[in-house]
Amino acid sequence: MWSYYVTLRVRPLRREREVRRSVSDGKRWARLRTGQPYEMLGLIYFVSCNYRIMPEPMREAIRDCCRKAAGRSGNERALMAYLTERKSKTWVMMEYHIASETSVDRMVRSYYIEMEKYLRTAWAR
Repeated sequence: MWSYYVTLRVRPLRREREVRRSVSDGKRWARLRTGQPYEMLGLIYFVSCNYRIMPEPMREAIRDCCRKAAGRSGNERALMAYLTERKSKTWVMMEYHIASETSVDRMVRSYYIEMEKYLRTAWAR
């Protein structure tokens, strides 16, 4: 009787977690509150994910935007790992000794703003 109760309790929780994970993983950029259009957020996200196959001027722009977004904190490498290597936020926080998720979110938000400025000036040329 006891094992029957436990299996009924555990299965729905596991299913909920799987559904939640599959919905949120594919669209990291969708949760940002930067006031940018959805299409621009998607463009920046996919440009950042394809860092390794981008031409050198674009890679330099991504690195420069990461430098500006990290600011004085010096977490440029952590931001690069999160944005270009698709590492999880928890992994980045543990690896680079960042205390709070809020600081990572703040850096990501400012990166998206910097990257939008770069893309708009590059398209204007």
